[in-house]
Amino acid sequence: MTGVDKAKVRRLANILFTNAYGIKNRDESSLTIDRRYWGRGGRGGGSLLTEADNGGVAMCCLGFLCIQRGMTPVNIFDAGTPSGMRRGAVGHDLSRIPTNLGAFIKAEDGYLDDTPLTNALVSVNDSKIGTRLRKEIFTMIGSRAKSRVLRSEEHREYLITKLFKTAGITVKFVN
Repeated sequence: MTGVDKAKVRRLANILFTNAYGIKNRDESSLTIDRRYWGRGGRGGGSLLTEADNGGVAMCCLGFLCIQRGMTPVNIFDAGTPSGMRRGAVGHDLSRIPTNLGAFIKAEDGYLDDTPLTNALVSVNDSKIGTRLRKEIFTMIGSRAKSRVLRSEEHREYLITKLFKTAGITVKFVN
């Protein structure tokens, strides 16, 4: 773990697994996102798992997915996307990617890269309310919405739910 404060990661992991009721989820068709630890739209977003402004933990929607699919906090700490996970997590070996992460990571020219679905989720998760979103996001979910502006937190949850559904994953938001 070069360049990572191991004590900080352990403390964040303890917060996550103590307060978020150990959210590991082996049901590969569902995902639980706890709003208390969800970093989004300028509120702790931008990393799969990072330290929130209040010293707590914040994860984007893909961070919740990675943890619930077996990745450790150390693997995802300060990674921007699943393809940026620590080398020890998956390296360049797609066979080491947990089930249902294959829709979010692809191998290209011997390197891991993000899929269009990952990029859409990052965009919706990290954008501030009032941001105009890319047309491709709405195309992915089969929407012909004329306005592509992220209208509210409820709208964000709706879009994230619909995007994950394209990968066969049902999302539940709690707290």
